[in-house]
Amino acid sequence: LWQGLRMLREETPGQSILYLYEPGSYAPLARVDQVEGEGQKVYYFHTDQIGTPLELTDSDGKIVWQATYRSWGEIEQLTVNQVMQHMRFQGQYCDLETGLHYNAYRYYDPQVGRFVTQDPLSIDGGMNLYGYALNPILWLDPLGLSCGSDAKKLADSLGSKPVGGGQYDAHHIIMSNSKDARMIALRKQMKELGIDINNRKNGIWLPNTESARVPGTLATPHKGAGIHGNAYKQHVYDTLAGRTTKKDFLSGLAELKEQLNSGKTFAVRR
Repeated sequence: LWQGLRMLREETPGQSILYLYEPGSYAPLARVDQVEGEGQKVYYFHTDQIGTPLELTDSDGKIVWQATYRSWGEIEQLTVNQVMQHMRFQGQYCDLETGLHYNAYRYYDPQVGRFVTQDPLSIDGGMNLYGYALNPILWLDPLGLSCGSDAKKLADSLGSKPVGGGQYDAHHIIMSNSKDARMIALRKQMKELGIDINNRKNGIWLPNTESARVPGTLATPHKGAGIHGNAYKQHVYDTLAGRTTKKDFLSGLAELKEQLNSGKTFAVRR
């Protein structure tokens, strides 16, 4: 059972596991195990700086699962393994049969630090179609859709995520890594006008999916609404290409941001 793109409940014959997460993230906080014919058991996750589980403790504080990792998320040693625990990097669930980690949009191989299929965003997600985040000590990619370092820089510029909904993503109005000729031209124009690609005026917090919206808001979903497609790129280009002054260009970005805040969607090429 899923809540948006986070695993909420895991069911196996005779047992269920309910997962709780830190607010606005994919970092596990606790889990509630229910075995048929027995009482509930609560376990607590202890994670590192990027939300990777290092230990699992029971309600008495006893360690029931403990692991050390290699650089890219592969388990190096299970020092305590009294309870099965499959969470890995944020958003990843370990498939013990294959050794791969399920990462929402694709599978990740922790032995080589790469995804086994191409990025669904194509080159809009960066030049390396199989790459994980730039540095697994500081970066994470819970959905398998990372845009690299610019996404983190933009998130820092935008400040706190909206609260009260699900997962929100930092979105560049003018795409930072796209090789599309229109996006390249607009980035060149930004540079000439002295506007950084990660300026907060070129960004917006968008709900990852429609169901992740803060109740009562209409913002365009980051996934499934066409904002990485051709129609979106053309609309952004048409809005900004003729604006030759910094003031006018920033005004155009503000118009686009307001449209996204109001839920504008774009045709998706089939």
